[in-house]
Amino acid sequence: MYLLGNLIWMIFGGIVSFVLWAAAGLVCCLTIVGIPFGIQCLKIAFFILWPFGKDVEIGRFGIGGFVGNLIWIMVLGWGLSVTHLVIGLVFCLTIIGIPFGKQHFKFAKLALVPFGTEYIQKTGSKGVYQLIGIMGGTFNPIHYGHLLMCEHIREEFNLEKILFVPAKTPPHKGSAEITETEHRMEMVGMAIQDNPCFELCDAEMRMEGPSYTVETLKVLAEEYGEENRLCLIIGADSLVQFTGWKRYEEILDMADIIVARRPDTKNRLLDLTVARMKADHNARIFVSGATALDFSSTRIRNRIKEGLSIRYMVPECVESYIYEHDLYARK
Repeated sequence: MYLLGNLIWMIFGGIVSFVLWAAAGLVCCLTIVGIPFGIQCLKIAFFILWPFGKDVEIGRFGIGGFVGNLIWIMVLGWGLSVTHLVIGLVFCLTIIGIPFGKQHFKFAKLALVPFGTEYIQKTGSKGVYQLIGIMGGTFNPIHYGHLLMCEHIREEFNLEKILFVPAKTPPHKGSAEITETEHRMEMVGMAIQDNPCFELCDAEMRMEGPSYTVETLKVLAEEYGEENRLCLIIGADSLVQFTGWKRYEEILDMADIIVARRPDTKNRLLDLTVARMKADHNARIFVSGATALDFSSTRIRNRIKEGLSIRYMVPECVESYIYEHDLYARK
């Protein structure tokens, strides 16, 4: 969806440019600035609409006025982007100054907004999908890193909501390391209670045995039906190890994968992993532009054991709950 998103953006940008130049021309003509300046602005505005009513020929092929105008607007948009880029470089390298140059860099980058952004398709043979994010984990305890990352991903991929699914018995961790499920469920519920787009899910609490993602997704797929599309949110480190997960091929069939980077993510390895999985398994994988905060549940537990503050690392209600129930303290 990279190219389509950028083309739409450029068409929109060209139309906005026309409106702005036309408005500037009218203002100039009606004020002390003067009619000559206004006329120049109006000429630029109508220059953007040049192909309307005309046929544009490219080689031996004729392009109708409307299609030609769309192409013309996109070309102008790219031209404006390049112009601002050059002006920004000139400003940064001359006495005019870096601050002015940076502003022009921002204008230039605006035309490239859709590039590097992926969009999850929301329509299919069954009609329009609702996108449901699935955020699993031990949440031992839940912290602001989880919450900020999920909120960014929800907005970035236009998810209807995100289900927080605490693991009952993670297969990769010993039971001695995990706080009782009741405590973890309660902390997650308190942390997300003020966000209507976040929802606590007890799917794994109702299951017997180890908490395998493939089994959880089966339960959720049955509960949410074909009108919803599941989007599994995982960390970049988990994706690198994904082919070691239980029945991972079934996971790829049931859900799209949204990958969140960590501060220590090796981007080259991540890109290679994504490319390989798309080629080998036709996987639907989308890498978020968000980067998780540089702290973890393990770090929070260790700070509590050492008698250090966890303020601003977890929501205040979670911090109070931890101390009230004497969780994670050194025994």
